[in-house]
Amino acid sequence: MPWEYLDTPELDGRLLLAAGYLARRLFGKSVVDLNCMKARLLNYLPVQYVAYYCNDINYFPKNMPPWVDFQKKTDGEMVEYLKDKKVDILCVFGHGGGDRLPNKHESPTLTASAIQIIKDHHPEIVVLEACWDYVHNKRVLADILDVCLQKEGYLIKQNIVLKPSANYNELSRRNIIILEK
Repeated sequence: MPWEYLDTPELDGRLLLAAGYLARRLFGKSVVDLNCMKARLLNYLPVQYVAYYCNDINYFPKNMPPWVDFQKKTDGEMVEYLKDKKVDILCVFGHGGGDRLPNKHESPTLTASAIQIIKDHHPEIVVLEACWDYVHNKRVLADILDVCLQKEGYLIKQNIVLKPSANYNELSRRNIIILEK
């Protein structure tokens, strides 16, 4: 799949950064990792959360810890699955702009699903991450940011650009935006 480059150690800096930010904010919280691939964020988070919900339709990770609720569902199906669950932290890593770019491999509903989870659950923290070019030139996070900043009262706490030194290409330059209520 075209997004497998995200499943490499060279790009784990984005996950480490988010995990470091979340580390002292996890106790007793429910985390949603939307369209998580193999849920690599779990490698870096301390197990202080009460629930970890994640999904992907292309992967089903082996050896998933028993406390992780991994669903082989689309992001739209996850919105429904989460209806009666608490969501304190929403993570959307690797947004590929399926609703804005002509990329048939990316979810065309990820933006709408993230927005619906934000509207339904009002998570305390929202972590968004995508290729820098997609964020700044293609504006793949613009609709989510508009809802968070203008309608839901979030503030940007971190806006960081990472560029790995190894195996660098345009897609490797990543933008991580962390918002809080």
